[in-house]
Amino acid sequence: MLVQELKNFGLSENEAKIYLTALVNPGICATKMSEYTRINRTSIYQTAKILESKNILTVSLINGKHCFFAKNPELLINCREDIISDHKKKIDRLKIVMPELNLLFSGKHMSGTKVFHCCGEEKIKHIYEDFINNTKEICYSLLSISKTQDLTRKYLDFLKEASDKEISHKIIIPDSEAGLGSKISNKFTQIRLLEEHKYCFSASMHCNSDHLLFITNEHRPNGISIINENINQIFQKIFDHFWSIAGDL
Repeated sequence: MLVQELKNFGLSENEAKIYLTALVNPGICATKMSEYTRINRTSIYQTAKILESKNILTVSLINGKHCFFAKNPELLINCREDIISDHKKKIDRLKIVMPELNLLFSGKHMSGTKVFHCCGEEKIKHIYEDFINNTKEICYSLLSISKTQDLTRKYLDFLKEASDKEISHKIIIPDSEAGLGSKISNKFTQIRLLEEHKYCFSASMHCNSDHLLFITNEHRPNGISIINENINQIFQKIFDHFWSIAGDL
């Protein structure tokens, strides 16, 4: 969304991506910038020079690496004011998302973040139970049977046990398996299947209003629990996108 807003304002797609990535990751190096934005390093350096000329990005050489620092988002308006002084609508539109940009610039979007890591089936079981017990209204899940088969089945069993709770569970499963739907008796559960083989997640992901869980069984059961409202909102937007393109079971 923010990339598109900056493009609407007059930045190129590469300029918008690099500026926002530097905004969220102050001091990010070119290698990581390329990894996050999928822009090659040559283009990154060229685009960074343009952003420097617009006075909204600083490039510093730290320990032999070029590091990128985004400047205050308020400067975006100044960098375009002389060019689009007659385009008041674009400035007004940017001002709408300015609070979100300022939040990223201040780093407060990560304030109060709590991250927990656990290994082993028993500990995964505990965070599953804690997640479900602390879900107040609705939770969202992206599940991959082929990648996290045993853990996914355990999670679905927990949902079945929690069927007396007034919770709506929205679950997207990219790779269907016969009889899977019958395992969930909770009348509040909704399931949608993405087109098989086109989508496959290497971890199951679960989100409610407070917690975001990533569970993988790549080598042994591992789980990461993140508590951050802003991160949860981002995940919910991703989930809503998948939900909108998934067919009903």
